[in-house]
Amino acid sequence: MLLLIGIILVSVGYIILFTVPSEATYDRVFRQVFFGIGSSIVGAVLLMIYIYKKSL
Repeated sequence: MLLLIGIILVSVGYIILFTVPSEATYDRVFRQVFFGIGSSIVGAVLLMIYIYKKSL
């Protein structure tokens, strides 16, 4: 379950990061970057936990 959720969160984070329109306001860009990076980091942590549990 951690593997699936981690992959989804990382993917959603990258989608959020790369779909910022070029004419967006500073506030919108900052918000999308914040949530995109946050989602990717949370997904990466879940993937690390999954890998750690599998290695035991």
